[in-house]
Amino acid sequence: MAENVSRIVHNSVGARLLPISGNNQQVENLQETVQARATPPDDAIGSQILDSYFLNMHLRLPFLDRTEILHLHAKRHQLPDNTPDAHFGKFKLFMVYAIGSAIRHTTDNDNSKSPNEFLVIALEFDPTLRESISIASIEAMLLLVVYNLRSTSNSSVWYMIGLAMRTCLDFGLHRESSYRKLQPHETELRRRLFWSVYLIERYTAWSMGRPFSVAEEEIDAAPPSNIDDSITNDSVIDKMLHNRSVGRGRAHKGTLGRFIASIQLQRIVSRIHTRIYRVDAQVSALTSEIGPLLSSLLEFKATLAALDVEEGDFLHMHWNNSIRILLQPFLGFLHPQDSLIETCLFASGQMCQFFKKLRQRESSSGSSYLLVNSVFMAGITMCYCLFRSPGLWTPAVSNDLRACSSALFLMAEHNPRLKTYRDGLETIINKAMDFVQEASRPPHAGPDELSTHGTDHGSLAGTVVPVEPTPGLAPQMQPASEDVYNDTTTERFDSIHSDLFSDLHDIMNLQGDRSGNDMDGILPFHGIFTEDFWAADAFNLPTFDGFGWRS
Repeated sequence: MAENVSRIVHNSVGARLLPISGNNQQVENLQETVQARATPPDDAIGSQILDSYFLNMHLRLPFLDRTEILHLHAKRHQLPDNTPDAHFGKFKLFMVYAIGSAIRHTTDNDNSKSPNEFLVIALEFDPTLRESISIASIEAMLLLVVYNLRSTSNSSVWYMIGLAMRTCLDFGLHRESSYRKLQPHETELRRRLFWSVYLIERYTAWSMGRPFSVAEEEIDAAPPSNIDDSITNDSVIDKMLHNRSVGRGRAHKGTLGRFIASIQLQRIVSRIHTRIYRVDAQVSALTSEIGPLLSSLLEFKATLAALDVEEGDFLHMHWNNSIRILLQPFLGFLHPQDSLIETCLFASGQMCQFFKKLRQRESSSGSSYLLVNSVFMAGITMCYCLFRSPGLWTPAVSNDLRACSSALFLMAEHNPRLKTYRDGLETIINKAMDFVQEASRPPHAGPDELSTHGTDHGSLAGTVVPVEPTPGLAPQMQPASEDVYNDTTTERFDSIHSDLFSDLHDIMNLQGDRSGNDMDGILPFHGIFTEDFWAADAFNLPTFDGFGWRS
C-alpha cells in the first residue's frame, strides 16, 4: 500500500508537471523547441554562473553541499557512471546551472545561456529521483521549486514544496532527536536542508493563502551552526562546535549568519500568521496580540548579530515587511491618528527602500514572485495608510512610494506580465495623492483657496511625524486640524471608493475574496486580496498575502 501511494504521489506531483517557461510549456514540448542540446558551460561562463548561484541563492538557502557542487563542476565534461548517485549529481549540477543562469538573466541581462536548456538536461536524469522517498528527493524538489519561483510560477509549486516538507517530516527532520546519531557534517547538511524547505514552504503558503504543512509547536529542531559551509571534515566541525560551546578558541565568522537570522525571523512571522490571520475570530478582537508580537520583532532586531552590508539590508527589508504584515489587518478600524498607522506606513516604505538598495548593487539577485508580491503589497499598504490618515504625507513618504513604483517598473521590464500590476499600483498612488491634496483643503474652499498647511502637500500642523521613527515606538500623534477628519473628509473618502475600485477592477481583473468574509464597505482595497489575483496573462501564482482588509 505504501509503495502504491508513493507512486501515485510522485506521478501526480512530479517534476514534469511543473511549468518551466512563461507560457507553461511542459518539458516534452520544451525539448522540441530547444534548438541545440545544452552542453556544460566553458570555464569562464561556468564560473560566472556558479558565482551567481552561490552569492545570490546559496547564502539564502544553503541546502546543497558547496564542495560537492564544485567537484561535480570540475568533472562536468566526464560521462557519469550508470549509478543513481552519479545521475543525481548531474541533475543537481545542471539545476544549479539553470538557477544561476536565471539569476543572471534578471540581474546582468546575460542571455548567453538559456536556463531552460540546462533544465531540460537536468530533467533527463529525473527518473532516478522517483524510485524512493529519500533525502535526495527533497533536494530535487527544492531545486525545482527555487527554479520555478525565479522563472515563472504556478500553484503546483505549492504542492511540490508541500511534498518536500512532508518528506522532511517522514524523516523526522523537524525533531531534534533525529540528528543525534548522525555524523557532524551530515547533521549540518540535513539541518540546512530542512530549514531551507521551511523558509520556502512558509513564504509560499503565506503568499497563496494556504495553511502551513506543520505547526510551529511541532518543530523543535535547532537551526544549523554558523560555520563556513565549505568545511566538510567531521572532526574539524565537531571540534569547532565543541570549542564554541565551552567558549574556547578563536572567534570564527561563519557563512550562514543571514540564513540563521532568516529562520529566526520567519518563526516570529509564522506566529503572526497563526495568531492574527485566522478565520475563527474578528481582527478587531485581536488587538491584544499586537504588543507581544511587536516586542518579539523589536527584540529580534536589537539582538541581530553584525552582518555584512548586503546581508543586513536583506534582513532589514524582510524585518520591515514583517512589521507591515503584523499591522496591516488592523488598519481598517484604527483611529486615523493612531501611531500604529504611522508605524505601518514607515515600515512599508522602508521595505521598498531596502529592496531598491539591494537591486542597485551589482551583486543583488533577481526577484522571486513572492518578493515581487511583497513589494507590491507594501505600495498598496502605504496608499491605504494615506487614505486613512492623509496628514501622514511627507516628502519622505513620497520618496518611499517612488522607490516602490520604480522597483515595479524595473521588474516589469524583465517580465512584461507584471506591467498590469505596475499600472494598477500607479493608479492607486495617483488616487491617494489626489485624496491627500483634497483632504488638505478646507471644507468649502475652492481650487485656489488651499489652506496654508496644504502647501506642504498635506503635512498638517500639529501632527508629529518623526524623520526616522522606530517601528512600534512612534510617538503618539497629536490631534491634527479638525477640518481634516470631519464629516466632509469622510464624505470625500467614501466618494473616492467607487471610482478607485472600478479602476482596479478593470486593471487587475479582480475577483471575490477567497476567505468568504463579508467584504462590503471595505473598498477600495478588499478585492486585491484574492486567490486568483495573479491569474491574468497566464501568471497564476495566487499571491494572497493575507485574508483581506477588514473595517
